Amino acid sequence: MIKSKTLRFHEENMEDMKAWNYLNKLNSKKFKSQNKFMIQAIIEFYERQEKIEEDPYFEKREKEEAFINRIVTEVERKAFEKLSGLSDMNLSHNMSGHLHDLSGNDFQSRGGPTKFTESDEIESNIYIDLDAFG
Repeated sequence: MIKSKTLRFHEENMEDMKAWNYLNKLNSKKFKSQNKFMIQAIIEFYERQEKIEEDPYFEKREKEEAFINRIVTEVERKAFEKLSGLSDMNLSHNMSGHLHDLSGNDFQSRGGPTKFTESDEIESNIYIDLDAFG
């Protein structure tokens, strides 16, 4: 059994025309039909209204979460840029001087590995806590 409902859009009503335009420019790859779109839109609208009635702070939390996600994304992007810059800087520094592995071996540009001693000068003492980035 098919149930039918008629929907009217009045040209003089701005909201009606806005809805009409959205409906007529639907992405056919995303929505199989205008009917499926309308069904999904009605369900999502009413479920959202129920959440707002049950929890008056729902919309505020939703906006805060979106804001937090934008901040986290930007911080991650900036951290990646800085870490990439540090990595590039460290690589170019190492290529011009010495390459070190985790065991303390010093691979010089020419001449092969030598062992670090306590008297060797350490050029920088940089600590980056990568666990802080998740």
